[in-house]
Amino acid sequence: MLARVFINLYYAIGALGIVILVISSLNKRLFDFTVFNILL
Repeated sequence: MLARVFINLYYAIGALGIVILVISSLNKRLFDFTVFNILL
């Protein structure tokens, strides 16, 4: 059951990564700003 939680988390992170890639292709400045906030 715990393994299923990790699998769901893995897919959620993957989906988030795809969204960030789409945003970066549409607006590089917004992407840089998002990364900057995540790092801080």
